[in-house]
Amino acid sequence: MTFFSSAALEAAPVGATPALRVSTNYMETFLPLQPVSSGTEIQTYLNTAGMLDIYSVGTNGRVYRYRRTDATLAPYEEADLGIRASQLYFFDAAGGRSNTPSIFGLNSDSKLTLATYQSGGYGQRNTGPQNEVIRHFLGVRGVTGRIYINVRLSDGRLCTNYYEPQNDKWGGPVWAPVIGPDGKEAVVKEIAMAANNPVQSAIFAIGMDDEVLFAEDSFRTSH
Repeated sequence: MTFFSSAALEAAPVGATPALRVSTNYMETFLPLQPVSSGTEIQTYLNTAGMLDIYSVGTNGRVYRYRRTDATLAPYEEADLGIRASQLYFFDAAGGRSNTPSIFGLNSDSKLTLATYQSGGYGQRNTGPQNEVIRHFLGVRGVTGRIYINVRLSDGRLCTNYYEPQNDKWGGPVWAPVIGPDGKEAVVKEIAMAANNPVQSAIFAIGMDDEVLFAEDSFRTSH
């Protein structure tokens, strides 16, 4: 490989062959199709064909899906799902298909919403306890099909609840506080969840004292 000085590169005429060209399969096929603003997100979900669908939140807050096609010039097909949400969490509803997963998200009021696919399109509604402002939430599906949702509220409290997709019911009417190592309600800066717990939704969190907290279930943390 030959390296060139910055002066040599600057002196090169416009349109000159670059000193080093890198081309990979990912660079050639993953093209920017929809602009997104800073602070939005991009996520993937495995569809029924075994391919990754790409979901993004656009600059207007709407959720878009990109699905791989056989087209050569435009390998991904864009679909506006007709919903607005952020911090997306996907799961297959009872009797549903991974091509059209159900989608938890937060609306502009920082309340939890659920979008489900019915009759050719998505419908969206508020769901779960609506008594608190949610700053961040994470979800994971247990082996029984129950969806465990953990939230960090506007005051930093770590709380939990669960959703039963089979009967569209929640475990309780409020976000139940998770108890910290000191026996008080846990207040945290960040949360993460481990999806491979066979029974509950294991939680990791960074406390206000920068200690790492862990909860093997959704009700009590430890250092």
